[in-house]
Amino acid sequence: MQFELLTKKKTDEKFGSEIIKYEISVCTLNNESTTAKGNILESLTSEILEVQQYEVKETVRVTGMEIDVIAKHKIKDSTIFVECKAWSNLLQADAITKLLGNVVMRNADEGWLITTGGLSKDAKGIQEEWEGNGNKKRNMLSFYTADRIIKLLLDTKLIKECNFKNINLNNNKYIQGEVILLLITDIGRYWIIPIVIKDSGLITSVMAYDASTGNQITDIKVIEELKRRTNKYSEYEWIVNVQEDGNAEKELLSEYKSVVPIITGDAWNDYRPARPEDFVGRKQNIKEIFSFFDAVLRGETDTRLFAIKAPSGMGKSSLISKLMSIANKGRKNQKYYIFSVDVRTAMSKRYAEFALRACLESAQKDGFLNYTNNIEFNSIDQFFESKNTEKILNELKIKEKCIVLIFDQFEELFSKKELWGLFDSI
Repeated sequence: MQFELLTKKKTDEKFGSEIIKYEISVCTLNNESTTAKGNILESLTSEILEVQQYEVKETVRVTGMEIDVIAKHKIKDSTIFVECKAWSNLLQADAITKLLGNVVMRNADEGWLITTGGLSKDAKGIQEEWEGNGNKKRNMLSFYTADRIIKLLLDTKLIKECNFKNINLNNNKYIQGEVILLLITDIGRYWIIPIVIKDSGLITSVMAYDASTGNQITDIKVIEELKRRTNKYSEYEWIVNVQEDGNAEKELLSEYKSVVPIITGDAWNDYRPARPEDFVGRKQNIKEIFSFFDAVLRGETDTRLFAIKAPSGMGKSSLISKLMSIANKGRKNQKYYIFSVDVRTAMSKRYAEFALRACLESAQKDGFLNYTNNIEFNSIDQFFESKNTEKILNELKIKEKCIVLIFDQFEELFSKKELWGLFDSI
C-alpha cells in the first residue's frame, strides 16, 4: 500500500449596488475543438481593442513566436501584443514570462494577458510584484482575469448589467446565487444566474439574460442552443419563471442523502472494512499521513491532495476507518476532523458538492466547528468562494484545525461514463 501526495479564483466587483462574484466561461458545441474557444475569445478581444481605436490583426505568426492578437493604435501609433487563454484551469507563470519576452524582443509598447481561468500561485505572485508600487514599467504588461474582463466589457459598452433585481423569487423561498457566470459563445454573450433553494442552499436551476441588452432570455429555442454549448450548467434546468417545484427539490435532497460514509463490519471476520479495534499494522502509512496533516497545519506545504494506492482488497477502506478513529481520540480530536464517503453511491457530478456539504455539516454536528449557520454553496464548482465557506476556513485557520474529506472507492468514477464529469469537479 502506498501513500502519495498529489502535487483556484475570487472575482469580486461592484454590480450596481451589490457585490457580485463573477465567473467567465467560453463555451462551444461538444464536437468543436479547443481552437474554436480560442477564436471566440480572440474575437471578443478584438472588439474591445477596436472600440479603443486600435487596428487589429488576429493570430499573428512571425519568426520565433505566435501572438493571438496584435493591435496598433490608429492615432498614437502604439502597439499591443495580446495573449488570449480561454481556459478553465489556472494560468501558469511561464505564459507571463513568454508574453513579456515577446513584447521586449519585438519592441511592442504593451502586452495584455487575457485569461478566463485565473492565475496560479506563481503567476499571481508575478502579477502582484509587477503591479506593485514603484514599477516604472508597469504599463508594459496588463493582466486581465475574470473581474477585469467584466469591467473592461462594461466600460466599453460591449455588455450591459443584467436586470436580475426584477426576478420574482417566489416569496423568498428561493434566493439568487452569489456567483454570476458570463457565458461567451459564438451566438452571443449571456449572463447565467443560479437560483438557490433558501432552506437547503441547493442550486436547482438557472436563468439566462442577454448580456448585450441586460434583458432576460425567454425564447426556449435560444435557451436550448445555449445548453448545447458545453458549460457547467448544461445539465441543469434552465427556467423562465421561478416557480415552486417540489419534485425538483425532492430529487436533489434524495441525491444529497445518498452520500454515505464508509461502513465497517460487525465482527473481525466480516468481509466489509475492518473495525478500527480489529485493524492491525500499516503504522508507517498512518504516520506518513498524519505527518502530512501536521505539515498542512504548520503551513509547511501548499499541497492539499493525497492518495492511498493499492490493489483491490488490500485494506484501503479499513485504513481510512482507522485514520478516522485515531483523529477522534485524544489530542488529535482537537486538531483533525476526517470524513469519508463511498463514491459508489454517486449519482451525478454534483456528488462532490454534496460530499463536501455533508462533511462540513457532520463537523458542525460533532462540535468540531463552532459555525452554526446552514452550509450553502452558491456556485457549483467554486465551493470555497461562498461567504459561509470562507467563514469556516477562517475559523479553522485561527484555531489551527484541519478538516479532511476522503473519497473512498475513487476508481468507481472511471467505470461509469455519466460520472466522468465528477472527476473534474472533485
